[in-house]
Amino acid sequence: MSVIECLEESVVAVIDAFNTIPNKLKRRNSLTVLAQKFNGYEKLCLELANQGISSTIEPGTRVIFIETKEKGTVSSVNENFVFVKFDHLIPDTGIDDVTGQACSRDQLMLLE
Repeated sequence: MSVIECLEESVVAVIDAFNTIPNKLKRRNSLTVLAQKFNGYEKLCLELANQGISSTIEPGTRVIFIETKEKGTVSSVNENFVFVKFDHLIPDTGIDDVTGQACSRDQLMLLE
């Protein structure tokens, strides 16, 4: 299980606890924990985005769009953008029939 999946699992657990505990004090504590988890998640995403993705990314690299967690394959790279063919947009006719979507390097994370 990846670090991001662990964080997501933790967030879901906190939300579930928040929804099942009627005590206002415990709810407030749950919200504090939830905010801390999201801060950690955001920090992790920023750290991963800054770990040299700009120099290691090349056509054929598998990536994930951080905000929506959509997976795709890099089709080309220029000085401004990384063009990604997202899996959910690939038609039955194959990857060659898809136009790569322009993304900023900081929006992407390398897939393990």
